[in-house]
Amino acid sequence: MKKYFLILLTVLLLLTGCSNKPTEVFYNGYDFKIGDTVINLDSYSGDSARVLSDDTYTVYEMNMISSKNWWESENNRKHRVKSEFQKKDKNFYYYCENLSTKIICYYVIDKTDTIECICYTNNSTNASLMINNAYDYCKSIVWNKNGCTVNVNDYFKIDNAVIQDDAVTIPGIITVRYTGDESKCPNTTTLMQGEKAITIKTSADYDFNYYYYNGFLIIVKPGTEITDYLRF
Repeated sequence: MKKYFLILLTVLLLLTGCSNKPTEVFYNGYDFKIGDTVINLDSYSGDSARVLSDDTYTVYEMNMISSKNWWESENNRKHRVKSEFQKKDKNFYYYCENLSTKIICYYVIDKTDTIECICYTNNSTNASLMINNAYDYCKSIVWNKNGCTVNVNDYFKIDNAVIQDDAVTIPGIITVRYTGDESKCPNTTTLMQGEKAITIKTSADYDFNYYYYNGFLIIVKPGTEITDYLRF
């Protein structure tokens, strides 16, 4: 897991319902970028994100939810906190549970979308620090309820993708990561996508099929057509 605790996305704006397109993330095999900015997250899918702080054992789980459903929730009406954050940002709310080892935060983007951030820790991490970090994450991450598309070094794109630390996945279907080592795939085959022919190295075992393309290892379940999920 990454040890980054702060996200350096200060120049990016929140993307919500203003676009019908997913956020495009560029993956060069080492970094994930939105525009020129590297995103340091343990998981990201456009409408969700996860951060694990190794040094404080604190987890931040974030998801876009309906503002209407949250605002009308009787439980959340009871827990709205008028805090110092109401002076800083009237759209941020939180409440604490389990002796402040769990904090539930809400950042209201607009009448349609709200970010829910659940923070929890297994040590004595200061609650104020958790709240401040949750606020910074909710404000700085590029949110998009249409998800994200990952451009893998201009070789192919993956829609409905999830970034997980050092790999791109469609959970339960496909995983792509940079290895630079083609030895796992000694065979060569040709795939067709429309009229385009793709020459790619391959191998298989009992559990998975493997493909190697320009430094990237693609792992799929047997029977999966990678051209159904990758756009070359």
